[in-house]
Amino acid sequence: MTGSAAHAVRLATWGSLVLVGPFVVLVALLGILLVDPVRVLTPLVGLVTALWGGLLLTTWLAVRHLPPAPLDREDAPGAVAVTPQEQPDLWGLVDEAASLAGVQAPDEVRLTAVGAISAWPGERSHLDIGVPLLFVLDAPAVGALIARALATAESGWAEAAGPVERFRAFAGVLASRRLTREPARTLHRRVSALRSEALLAADDVAALVGGPRTAARAMGWAHVVRAGSQWWHEEFVAPGLALGVAPRPLLVGLESLLGDPARRTALARAAETLLPAGDGSGVPGFAERVHSLRVGADAPPEEVGSPTSELLRAPSSILERIGETAARAATGDLTWPLALEAWAARTSHSCAVLLTGCTGTVQPLGELLGSVGEGRLPDWVRGIVRGPAADTTELGTFLLTGLLVAALVDGGAGRMSATWGGEIDVVQPDGTTLEVSRAARLLVEDPTLAPTLRDMVVDLGASPDFVPAPDGGGAALPLQSFLREPGRRRIPGTGFPGVTPPS
Repeated sequence: MTGSAAHAVRLATWGSLVLVGPFVVLVALLGILLVDPVRVLTPLVGLVTALWGGLLLTTWLAVRHLPPAPLDREDAPGAVAVTPQEQPDLWGLVDEAASLAGVQAPDEVRLTAVGAISAWPGERSHLDIGVPLLFVLDAPAVGALIARALATAESGWAEAAGPVERFRAFAGVLASRRLTREPARTLHRRVSALRSEALLAADDVAALVGGPRTAARAMGWAHVVRAGSQWWHEEFVAPGLALGVAPRPLLVGLESLLGDPARRTALARAAETLLPAGDGSGVPGFAERVHSLRVGADAPPEEVGSPTSELLRAPSSILERIGETAARAATGDLTWPLALEAWAARTSHSCAVLLTGCTGTVQPLGELLGSVGEGRLPDWVRGIVRGPAADTTELGTFLLTGLLVAALVDGGAGRMSATWGGEIDVVQPDGTTLEVSRAARLLVEDPTLAPTLRDMVVDLGASPDFVPAPDGGGAALPLQSFLREPGRRRIPGTGFPGVTPPS
């Protein structure tokens, strides 16, 4: 760790010199300009401009290979600082992790709405802990992630480092060699190797704190929980914020989503693929890093203990503060039952629009079901998501469910309902659930049932001439995003980690 940190400091120093040097030269040239502007200024400006331009171009070519910073230090959604007096148990976990990691504890701890744990060095260091991880992981796993974040930050290669830090690091490498003899690809490999060395050292620290298996499991879960939290924000929160409303208490919905048995199973399935038994494709270099922890692929999985959120004092109060900070732009409130119904309405509307318009001309419900009976649905699904290898059975079931739900609700068959597990359905006035998704799956598996299903939905009140409104107001926002997306697309409502269909 010490060697990596020293190397990072040297890189930062060289980088600063390289960046400041041209400015010093320009100031000197301004002085010469007062004496003999024509004879001296022209060749020197040309030389400095060429060298500086080459430096910037080569550095950019190297930096562009790196992924963007996953978390902006100043814009962590819902960041709320907590003191040792407010949250002594959480601070105790942080202090213990820092002590075992052999690094200094942070000066400040903040709880955020982002599913990640990041440490920030500096005159006043601080640690950002994502509440979504506290909902899912136990204390040993969270402690391992805290230790890893602190160790990575001390090495000078914080995973959340912004573009300025990366630029300075690359400039330092450029300064150590002749510019014309160091291609950008070689620079990228050199600095990536330094960063990987720091991350490997941080992984060893995480294994020391929580145990190898716990550290590996925590890193896998951290990745999928963050993805699940982002999905929740895009599906449930962002559309409302665009209209000035937010479901409150905000983080209660996220806790309900992550705690749903179906969602937990999906997250576990996704996290398991990141362990050594899987290919680790979800996180670049993850399999190699976990292998460095000497975790046996045949090791029995550990049981997840009580969620770390139980360490929080007055959890409702702190979660409300974080939620209010994250959704400060909203002026209106929405209860979570209504938010679930709104999500179901948005999703079913999107499915109905995509299916009825997938051929270029709008098909009413009756005509569309007739075409499904002719076996055209798989081709439609592949065209909608722009994926020749798409799972047409699962995606087709999802799209048909949304279409049928929209048509039945429009015909007065009942009200729309949704669960945290992702089930969209219709509840009749007497409380009976129609189990629309089950009927849709039967049709996908056996298209000859199309005439029977068409008669059933018409008997329930749906019109065979049903066509969704092209403009669904706030409900159309996810659909508009989908239609603007280049390349392969994710159908609104799909894409939760570990869930089929991934779209």
